[in-house]
Amino acid sequence: MLKKLRVKFVIINMCIVTIMLCVIFSLVFHFTSSSLETQSLNMMQALAANPLQIASPNNYQGAVNLPYFTLQISARGDILAIGGGYYDLSDEDFLQSLISSVYSSDARVGIIDEYYLRYYRVARGTSQCIVFADISSEIATLRSLLKTCALIGGASFALFFAVSL
Repeated sequence: MLKKLRVKFVIINMCIVTIMLCVIFSLVFHFTSSSLETQSLNMMQALAANPLQIASPNNYQGAVNLPYFTLQISARGDILAIGGGYYDLSDEDFLQSLISSVYSSDARVGIIDEYYLRYYRVARGTSQCIVFADISSEIATLRSLLKTCALIGGASFALFFAVSL
């Protein structure tokens, strides 16, 4: 009888611990993801506010250091590429591919998965300004966070199981 009670106690304890760990790690992941996205969008909005200024994103308050580039598209379809030390902005096919991906969605903000780019689109009279930022570091950070949470979660689970026994 005591053995059954002990087993029930351990099962209930471990269920509570599992639920708590899942909730805690989910919240950490969610808030980290939101924070990274917000920082990226703040940088992109600051760059879109003054698209013809050639400056690093570090010149803006609270900026993150992300590779970026800006495309200014006139009403006639002329493309002016600004910035982009990490990208070949002379490749017209690449730029047209990006522009068609952006225009395929009505959203002002989105992600182009195949290039790991987030875009922010702003209409300026008859022209459009599109700021692109590389999100590969954001994705790598979130993957690393998942691995860390899994390791800590497994170790915590084992420790709580040993204490419960």
